[in-house]
Amino acid sequence: SILGNAYFAHFFLVSQNPKTLKQAMSAYNQAEKDPVSRSTPELHYNKGIALKYEELYENALQCFSKAQVLDPTWKDPNIQQENLLKYLQTISTLIELKGKMKPKKLSSMLESLNDKCLGPYSGGSYKSPHGISTKLAHVAFKDLKSGVNSEKVVLGRVICSVFSEESVPFTFCLADKPGDILVVTLYNLSPGKGVIIGDSVAISEPYFTQVDFQFKDRSFKFGIVRVESPLVLVINGKKASKELQAGIQMTSFTKS
Repeated sequence: SILGNAYFAHFFLVSQNPKTLKQAMSAYNQAEKDPVSRSTPELHYNKGIALKYEELYENALQCFSKAQVLDPTWKDPNIQQENLLKYLQTISTLIELKGKMKPKKLSSMLESLNDKCLGPYSGGSYKSPHGISTKLAHVAFKDLKSGVNSEKVVLGRVICSVFSEESVPFTFCLADKPGDILVVTLYNLSPGKGVIIGDSVAISEPYFTQVDFQFKDRSFKFGIVRVESPLVLVINGKKASKELQAGIQMTSFTKS
């Protein structure tokens, strides 16, 4: 469990890298094999936090429930669970209401999406600053497959941002030209930066996950694209600037 906490602290202190989360999860899973560790609420709480940032929300909620059962007097697991449920419910509501946008304005925004919005990702390929050329086919949100969508690029307009008790990740909703909506979770973003409603955003080789589960009589179903760095985004036809990339994050998780 201590090793898992060390990896998790590294996630915030150095780089919000999913590989670090997987190392933390491996350490927590190993700790669970020990009967003493398995009976401590801290292990399940810490694992739940890591699972939340892995965006395995159902598993995270279950871990917070285990922690509550093992120590009903400890409030933090319940707080984390309620905050996560609120975040997921907010996402579901905003998708249902199409970002609370008026139909005419939304239609106008989506109609204006075109190849120019793809910027350097247009034309079927992209050449990196290192001179490496990659094929990129523009696809609709509905055509995304689970995992990395190699040699694909998606494009949409920002219709809303999603409030969360946590500053990481920055979460917003994109709508593509057909009107389908995706949730985007953006990591390693400089504090105070982000995108605003109406921005066009293109994401190359998106990592897609379909969220679909029930918990405490609530249902959650939506697609998420996880973006590890703002530098892979094209915003309003231009590659995102380096000022959007976060430096070292000097905050870490501690148990109160």
